[in-house]
Amino acid sequence: MGDRTPYSVACLHLWEFPKPTVAAVHGYCLGGGTYFALLNDIVVASDDAIFQMPLPQGAGLPGAER
Repeated sequence: MGDRTPYSVACLHLWEFPKPTVAAVHGYCLGGGTYFALLNDIVVASDDAIFQMPLPQGAGLPGAER
């Protein structure tokens, strides 16, 4: 798969995990943390959870910040 950064390896491990995964989000979930939250099968967010992807505003596409 070419160039694999430690971040992409961690995402692939979570994506390919054979059992259902659950993310609990409390507070801010920004940038790369949003990817980790979205890769799970179930996301439970508290009332004060804030999701934001700041990079696409500059790069145009999520994941294109490289």
